[in-house]
Amino acid sequence: MHKEERKRRIPRQAEEWMKEEQSFDIYDARLQLLNTVPAAAITASTLKKYLVCGNRFFDELVLQANLQQTVLRLRRYRADGVLLADSMIAQFPFAEPGHRFIMVASADKTKTLLLGFESVPSSAPRLHAIIFDDNWKEMSSHVFEHPFITQPFIQDDFFCFPSAINNAPVQLANNGEWLMASPSRTSNNFLLLHFDGSSNNITYKEIILPPLYKMEDIALSVNNEKGEAFAGILSRYRQSAHKDVHVTHYSFSGDVFDFDSSYRFSTLAGIQSKENNLVKESFIAVPDMGFMLLKEYGRTNNKWYNETNYDRPWDTEFLLANNTITNTPVHFPINTNGYSRYSNTGAISDNYDRGDLSLFYFPGHSADSCWSGFINKKQITELNAPALSYLFVPLQDKLVFMYNSVERDEDPFGCTLVLDPRGNQLSDREVISWKSDQSLLWQQSLQITKNEVAVPYSRNQRKGFAIIRF
Repeated sequence: MHKEERKRRIPRQAEEWMKEEQSFDIYDARLQLLNTVPAAAITASTLKKYLVCGNRFFDELVLQANLQQTVLRLRRYRADGVLLADSMIAQFPFAEPGHRFIMVASADKTKTLLLGFESVPSSAPRLHAIIFDDNWKEMSSHVFEHPFITQPFIQDDFFCFPSAINNAPVQLANNGEWLMASPSRTSNNFLLLHFDGSSNNITYKEIILPPLYKMEDIALSVNNEKGEAFAGILSRYRQSAHKDVHVTHYSFSGDVFDFDSSYRFSTLAGIQSKENNLVKESFIAVPDMGFMLLKEYGRTNNKWYNETNYDRPWDTEFLLANNTITNTPVHFPINTNGYSRYSNTGAISDNYDRGDLSLFYFPGHSADSCWSGFINKKQITELNAPALSYLFVPLQDKLVFMYNSVERDEDPFGCTLVLDPRGNQLSDREVISWKSDQSLLWQQSLQITKNEVAVPYSRNQRKGFAIIRF
């Protein structure tokens, strides 16, 4: 458990992030506090920290600027907090800010990939890739110069938790091969680049996106047992509610796409083209199945904005996607204050209440089919937080949703909705409900292992955290 304390001895003119004193709290399996140990001090040269949990050790990795170079320092702790090692394990021959580096881990935690993107004037960035084993010994180190290479995403948090349990467009397989899905530098399309991990060889496949659509999100997942991967790209048509989800299934051995499909749909029913509500979206990979789009609705927009919701550009693409024949408003039955499932990806309404959550599922296999769902719940959320107020955890044979249910201004109920892979709600025995006197902050939750989630909470102006195990 990482915590911060305000330093009073730092001058006021110092950087804000340098005023925090770092330490680690160590707990046993029952979350009883055992020890507190100091963390590495943050200095002006500190760019980023990576915190990595293993089966035997806890590792704190510090990325630091060193003149015109960048170094990675390892501090390894024993389970009881004793510092075992403090040494430099990698060095890059360039100086870049912290957001130019990406670290991801394999699913079995035996390998870790560190990428550094070196800026090159009037050219594509130079990619530096280092793969470490679980003892942070360098297994391979390569430099890639290719005109199609771009940085796919930014790990902008100062404290990062590398994990394979995410949707990052960079994924490291257990055998050391890794994939990166990034924008093409020559078109509106995307590229899926395949690196074998042991040489400078690069192969890539192009994912063609429809014209006039703008990419919103991308997700990537790897199946280590079958040697395959799923790539999903969410894009939107102009500023409307019309979207496209492009799903591909990639084979490592054959270096081919054996499934390539595009799904176009609208998140609003009828001819309405713009949202009445503020919305938050999350595009998530469902391992070995496909992808899900979660769309949560917030407070309604102002009246001046709503007056333009029915404006429609008169072009062919928009007319085909939004007309009275293909998108006739249909009033689907809704389970009030509950969950509803539908056998299509059509929107159920053109107007939603705050806290409503729409689900859209897109398969990655030809034998599977689309479905959608709707959760009608009142939510009180942090409007400035980027995450949803619903926690979604895809397990091997279940889809788990967790949220706070607010009823009649009483204390919130912590609720769990469990679905099977086809979106059908499981029996009541699968549902976990509890009434709590603290508010679980699902928007700040973190999935730390495949079957564990850490959730902060606040109670009587005091902060804590809960560990949920599946």
